[in-house]
Amino acid sequence: MRKGRTFGILQVALSVLFLLFAFNNCGEYDLPKEEEGDLESETPSEISEVVNPVYQQGLSGAVTYITDFGRVTGWVMDGQAPTAVVTAEFFINGPKDGGGIPIGTSLANSYGGGARNGHFFYFEIPAQYRSQGPIELYVYGVYQGRQVTLESGRTIIAYAPQEAGRAYYESTVRPLLIGRCTGCHTVEYMSQYYSLASPTPDKGGTKTSNDLINKASGRGHGGGNRCGGGINSSPCLEFQTWWDLEFLNQ
Repeated sequence: MRKGRTFGILQVALSVLFLLFAFNNCGEYDLPKEEEGDLESETPSEISEVVNPVYQQGLSGAVTYITDFGRVTGWVMDGQAPTAVVTAEFFINGPKDGGGIPIGTSLANSYGGGARNGHFFYFEIPAQYRSQGPIELYVYGVYQGRQVTLESGRTIIAYAPQEAGRAYYESTVRPLLIGRCTGCHTVEYMSQYYSLASPTPDKGGTKTSNDLINKASGRGHGGGNRCGGGINSSPCLEFQTWWDLEFLNQ
């Protein structure tokens, strides 16, 4: 009886040790992040700050953050009409009355907590206006003929996945990751894209220095070095080609 109990305890202990080993050897360079169009999920490298509200014509609001991938979040409201829904209007490369390009609108009726709950807006800059270098962003809150200017020519750089990059990933990179990395990581395109783009090129990211290649080559990666011959060996070499397809011409 004692032998059986001892054997059972030993089995449990070995199982725990195995789980701890497996967990510690799973890096975190490709945790799923924002999918295209998923406006309310967190994304890496947010331009986030405490912003003082703007007050004009009885309306108030602020743009609270902009992500590297073109998601704009903020709030706008009519302080005298708490149930009113204000519309946020978005323009680039010029003001709305001075040649700016209209790129869309968003109703400020989402929930975000605090006294402004129910007056938040989320907007994704369309892909055709991203990945083209710096753009100037203008944002307005409009309600019943009144207007508040929330952004007036703020220069931003926003990125979008490229079709050539996606095609190369699916045909070349993904097959290299299956089997090597799937024990600990997802190998879906967008998840790996955000690792490749962290940091983005305007913040110092390069094809040989980004989260994906850094982790795969063993820097801070519990799973060790997956590019045994260095960053110019597979799959790190393919990561560099993929990076060029996504960012070289941006």
